[in-house]
Amino acid sequence: MVLLEDNYFLLEYYEQYNCIYYKSKGFTPSKLFRQNMEKVNEAIQAKKANIFISDLTDAGVIAQEDQEWIISEFIQKIIPMGITNPIAIFPTSIFGKLSAQAIQKKLQENEGLFPMIFNSKEEAFEWIQNQN
Repeated sequence: MVLLEDNYFLLEYYEQYNCIYYKSKGFTPSKLFRQNMEKVNEAIQAKKANIFISDLTDAGVIAQEDQEWIISEFIQKIIPMGITNPIAIFPTSIFGKLSAQAIQKKLQENEGLFPMIFNSKEEAFEWIQNQN
């Protein structure tokens, strides 16, 4: 079910998996990026989702300050809601991939979180289905 969509992102809820799915549609200016991530947070809370997929396939560069914000603000809000191993679908662009890898490394080092990394939405959902 589509919850929200605009030029920068898509936010869906998959009831059968109790999963919030976020897809970046490209580079997003910092203010909008943070607003959209707050909408993700609200959706996780409202649906009481325990799985979060961040699809960065088409993501552009994530600014350094936004990478820090993800660790210090966004992740700190979703962990208490039960999202302990977020799932990421890595970007195809080299710059987007470097941003995602930097976030992944910080999550591992600073938070002890080890996001599951996949190459496609289908691969991520197949893994989720096999866990049930």
